Amino acid sequence: MISEIISFQNKGVISVVEFATIRANTIEYISGSYAIKQNFIEVKEISQTGAVNNLIIHNNSDKYIFFSDGDILSGAKQNRILNSSVFIAPNMTKNIPVSCVEQGRWRHISPNFLSTDYNAPINIRAKKSYQVEKSLEKGTGHFANQGEIWNDVEICCRINTVNSLTSNLSDVFEKNKIIFEDSIKDIKPSEKANGIAVFINRNLVDVEVFNRRDIYFEYFSKILKGVSSETFHFIADDKRMDEVEAKYKTIDFFDELENRKFKIYPGVCLGYEKRYESNQWSGFALEFGEHLIHLAMMNLVN
Repeated sequence: MISEIISFQNKGVISVVEFATIRANTIEYISGSYAIKQNFIEVKEISQTGAVNNLIIHNNSDKYIFFSDGDILSGAKQNRILNSSVFIAPNMTKNIPVSCVEQGRWRHISPNFLSTDYNAPINIRAKKSYQVEKSLEKGTGHFANQGEIWNDVEICCRINTVNSLTSNLSDVFEKNKIIFEDSIKDIKPSEKANGIAVFINRNLVDVEVFNRRDIYFEYFSKILKGVSSETFHFIADDKRMDEVEAKYKTIDFFDELENRKFKIYPGVCLGYEKRYESNQWSGFALEFGEHLIHLAMMNLVN
């Protein structure tokens, strides 16, 4: 899958390998964040009363739109996180499975949801993805264990010394905004890349591939802010990750992935998901026709 390793970068306990894949920019689409800002799309509660684990998306445009697993949407009756990546057709209206990441609020603060500039922490995404996989195996759809999600949000708040009145995951990012941004400010995305491998100390914790380089560029800092929420209090290992080891582990990951068994499930909107079997990793490849839209593999034991 990898055609070229683009860069290795390190800041503190976080190391990043950027790479390009053989097939990139094969289909036109825009991000959900951009679509919301341009009023191309509306993301709302499914009704006035709402439902914790479902939202409705109205795509009022002639464009394909992408939301990533781990995207945090703010507003409406409570903040939510997407349970999986979604690829939305032009002029499509669809219910989307989500999880709540703000347990203490159930009242409208806005009619629609807005996007945020950060993704959920990798450990929350990894556990959620594993739960979604088990739900799919049972034939019950892309749903996670809401109680465990709330518990993980509480732990994240506690680790980051954030007192959130509504147990809101976004408070972790807003109240530590300067700290998180400073921890990754020297790690920059390459315009040539469309994939990233993220290490905490010497452990590979997240591997993601986006079809489009511009979408990758947009998600680069979102992903790293999510990682920063788990790591800013970490102490670096005596032996830091070096470039040779990081590149080797990235290539080796894909070599193993090619031989890993998977099950195929319908996507939330368009396409289908390959859900890979592993005790260490949870994640999927969202594909639409011959196009890989998004690969997200997260370490369950990071």
